[in-house]
Amino acid sequence: WVVDESGAIVFDSLEQTSCRDTELDVVVGANSQTTFPLPSWSFVDETGCSLTTGDYVIVGELIEFGYATSTTVKHIRDVFSRCGDMSAPQTSLLLDATESDLEFELQLTGNDEFVDIEWHGRCKAFLHLWDMETEQKVYETKALCDDEIQEGYTIRIDSDDTLVFRGSELKDVTLTDGNYRLQLDLITEQEILTEQTFSWPILDEIVDGEDGNQGEIPVTQTPSVFIAGVWSGVLTADGTCWMLEDEDGTIHMLAESAMANWLPERGANGMYEAQQTVANDACSRFTAESYTLTSILLETPPVEEEIVVEETNVVEIEEIESQVVPDWAPQAVTVLTVSAILSMLGFAVFNNEAIRISTTLTGLWFLGLIGKTSETSDGRFQRGRLLGYLTANPGCHFRALLSALDMSNGQLSHHLRVLEQEESIWRRKDGRLVRYYPLTNTLHPLLEADALPVPILAPDPLSLQGKILVLLDHDSQMGDFPTQAELAKRLDKSQQLISHHLRTLEKYGLIEGRRMGMRNRYKLTKEAMFLLETSEAYLQNEMNL
Repeated sequence: WVVDESGAIVFDSLEQTSCRDTELDVVVGANSQTTFPLPSWSFVDETGCSLTTGDYVIVGELIEFGYATSTTVKHIRDVFSRCGDMSAPQTSLLLDATESDLEFELQLTGNDEFVDIEWHGRCKAFLHLWDMETEQKVYETKALCDDEIQEGYTIRIDSDDTLVFRGSELKDVTLTDGNYRLQLDLITEQEILTEQTFSWPILDEIVDGEDGNQGEIPVTQTPSVFIAGVWSGVLTADGTCWMLEDEDGTIHMLAESAMANWLPERGANGMYEAQQTVANDACSRFTAESYTLTSILLETPPVEEEIVVEETNVVEIEEIESQVVPDWAPQAVTVLTVSAILSMLGFAVFNNEAIRISTTLTGLWFLGLIGKTSETSDGRFQRGRLLGYLTANPGCHFRALLSALDMSNGQLSHHLRVLEQEESIWRRKDGRLVRYYPLTNTLHPLLEADALPVPILAPDPLSLQGKILVLLDHDSQMGDFPTQAELAKRLDKSQQLISHHLRTLEKYGLIEGRRMGMRNRYKLTKEAMFLLETSEAYLQNEMNL
């Protein structure tokens, strides 16, 4: 994992992959070494944005062996993705000309709040000069360069501050008489454009430009086309590749945009004027056509579901006679209140195994079923079954034992209590669950939670995880492998909830996800197929479908 200068974790390899428990013996001989391969990383965060220039600490850790090492690296960002939402300062571009030379002045003024600007490299901007009559780019270069600066740096502009930069990159450019447009594209995290039109030779009055909003920028000589669809983003090692998909399923990739302070948004729908061009680094691995957007014709933001509240007309009616409250009303309110409280307590007890086990034992004691029964061979046999099952499956919780051993609440509670009194088993609370372990030299209550074995996952067929396994089993027989969105739609659940259960099932090795096209599709593993084929509960549930 990687930590930045503020101490925040910007990359964790365990979050990018699913690990399975395996036994591995490593012997390192004298004067030898063992190498463990680690995943590659391109200094981008989880949203696909390039990380800023600075010092980063890379930590390599082998948790199983208790080994860890670290090293510090100096990262200099030579590219920028412009995918952040940082605020931009106000810009102004002024021209100063003599009979033969042309210079410019760039002013950056802070807003109501301070603005942080990160410059990438020794040059601060790209300079572009167009001939407005022919719409040809006549000159371009990097501007405002400082040879003493070899890497990026950050500067803060307060609300009442103004930074002024003077450039003479146009000093040796020969211009013919005509109208021109000068544009500066700042090499910063924010997309900051400023431009100005002028006539050469310079007239007494110069037409001021408005922060890069002086019409469309001629990008190439290719003809313009109109594209429409819904925006989506795919995270790659080089950043986020933005794609516009229309109703026919045709995908148009975004190479760059000529609009200042505009970025696509997932789920947004729109129509745009564009020109075909080559793909950028983030989209270079895909085969769809890439475009440069020159103008926005129509755009609709993502639709958020709003809760519709029906308005009801309240009609006030004067009561001629005062209503008399019945005598039984207070008693009825009391009964309803007590019933509601008892229902909530019962629901809490039902969802907490520790409370439910104690309640079961107390109820059996009141009924006289504990302490008055004589020991039988069947009881010893059932406890032998229980101890054998826990030895094979340490860490099972109360409900899993009920399902696996086909016992009642009272039977299981009694046998667990006897085994605990005999110090044959011990238990530990895990959230709302109580997990039971056999008491051995290697399994005892003094162990840390991380050292305990992970219990075998055998979800209830009627639970959401069980339904996911049944659906994947049914679809695999038809040669179909559903996506997360398809599972959420068929089970009528949110994609966030389905994603959580898919990660849990994948962690325990019951399913695996594979990249097919643009989406991940899921299928059962051999272990899950064996679980479904040998579980009577799953077979009964399959017969009921």
